[in-house]
Amino acid sequence: MFLSRDSGNDDINLTDLLPGFKSPLVDLLKTTYGNSKKVGSPSWNLNKRLAHPTQVRSSSYNHNHLLNDLAPVVLPLLDQIAQGRQVSP
Repeated sequence: MFLSRDSGNDDINLTDLLPGFKSPLVDLLKTTYGNSKKVGSPSWNLNKRLAHPTQVRSSSYNHNHLLNDLAPVVLPLLDQIAQGRQVSP
């Protein structure tokens, strides 16, 4: 949602909710998150190990390194989004 990637016609994107919202953190998140085709990227790990039932999913996988990579970008972005919501009509 934060990256406003078009994966489906019914997906809700940040740009739908806050059309004028701009932040350099979105670009940083795109870089940090990667994409689901790059094995080992946060995107790949979350898709394969958490979001979708796959053969690489297991109950013993430790997601801490993903949180350590993504939280420093996502948490300030959430603050910016909250501020953007306050000024939007």
